[in-house]
Amino acid sequence: MAMSVLKAQADVAYFLVASQLEHETNDSYVLPITKPEDIAEARRELTLDFTNRLNLVARIAAGVDGINRNFLAPGKPAWTWHVTEFLVFAEGMIQVLDGSPTLTEQRSTSWFHDESGAIDTKGAIGYAAYRLVAELTLEELFFSAAQPTPEGVKLSWLELGANYVYTVEASTSLSQANWVPAPGSSWPMSATNWVDTGAVTNQSRFYRVKADLKIP
Repeated sequence: MAMSVLKAQADVAYFLVASQLEHETNDSYVLPITKPEDIAEARRELTLDFTNRLNLVARIAAGVDGINRNFLAPGKPAWTWHVTEFLVFAEGMIQVLDGSPTLTEQRSTSWFHDESGAIDTKGAIGYAAYRLVAELTLEELFFSAAQPTPEGVKLSWLELGANYVYTVEASTSLSQANWVPAPGSSWPMSATNWVDTGAVTNQSRFYRVKADLKIP
């Protein structure tokens, strides 16, 4: 059995950003990059030793986008903020931009707007100890689990946001895949899990999950 979640954003590359400091090894965020030259540099950075990789500065905004989450924590929980624009690779770092994904989460209100002037990030992050650690595929971004249960094969996937609905499609082969909506349910649906009670465990069956915006 296999499962993938497809989302057509071929012009975006997604990277995982994390720290190697012991007290921050379970803290990470997802950085989308759109400019071809920045994507090329990001991939080059991944060929270097961690300590030789550059700092990352990005613009962020409040709100869950279905992509930005802590990939290194159990369950890959979503952050309540997300990256809106990658700004620059930097050798140094502006101290006020330093911190961690968890600290940004804890200070989300003041991070974006602090009338006292104690924090003046202007909605940007640039964590000094954090670097690119991996490029993420779409499957890694949205795939959660496909596992046999007494009731059938249980499929789970990550929620992209309240405006999305999902359709599970199935095929018996990948060589000449003929994807059709999986039988046994009415598609699309807003839930992020489904049990294929008609699956035969001794036969190959491949799954994919399509995400579509709700039609108003």
